[in-house]
Amino acid sequence: MYIVDNLINLYNVSAKRTTNSILSQYFLLNARRMNHKKLLDVAKETNLSNSSITRFCKSAGYDTFSSLCDMLDQDTRKIDYQFYHLLNENKNFNIEHDIKVKLDQLVHDLMKASNVIIYGSPKYTGYFDTLIKYLFFKGVCVERCLGWNIKEKEETFLNSKNDDVIILIDPRYNIQIFLEETQTSLGSITSIINASAKKYFFCDGNHDFSGIKAIELKKKENYEYILSSIEYANYVLYRLMKEENYEYSHI
Repeated sequence: MYIVDNLINLYNVSAKRTTNSILSQYFLLNARRMNHKKLLDVAKETNLSNSSITRFCKSAGYDTFSSLCDMLDQDTRKIDYQFYHLLNENKNFNIEHDIKVKLDQLVHDLMKASNVIIYGSPKYTGYFDTLIKYLFFKGVCVERCLGWNIKEKEETFLNSKNDDVIILIDPRYNIQIFLEETQTSLGSITSIINASAKKYFFCDGNHDFSGIKAIELKKKENYEYILSSIEYANYVLYRLMKEENYEYSHI
């Protein structure tokens, strides 16, 4: 597992505005630049003390700030090469036209987003991990809505901005049934419906509802929804890199 994965996990389980939350987010959003950062830079930009940052590095298993930055730089180079490899593959995505149209709309919204919220079945959200890393690397903060506190989840959705993106993933349901079934874990369904962010749901069905765009996951024999989840996530990542003229910069 990359240190990037550990930082993403830490960011998602840490209470907001804590040292762990602030620093894990900072290291992720600045992953491509950390080899040029000094401890004093991070302290100034995060309003945290040198000792707090040093303790964070030691708790992550690194003796010094520079050793964590060195490992993060190495991992970022490896992950960037994976992006480069995907971009240069001869990709023939077997995706229906109507679904591609909605995926392209998602790409367009992700290009303008500063924050992305992901909620859904852990079995399937995991297939979007590579896309999540790319978004962090390009400066987009990605939050998995994992907390047990229903009020916190409602606030996460309701506090979203117009240029934010909410991605819901659960192939068991269409939108209406999902909203009804998840009231016990998400709270009022209006917290999603009334959210200002652009909303997409990877689900069973293709009918949009209350401003939420439905992207139908296709079930494949013996693979359930795994193959379409992977293909859709890779398509979005591929289109993002193409649109943003991504170049592998660590040669």
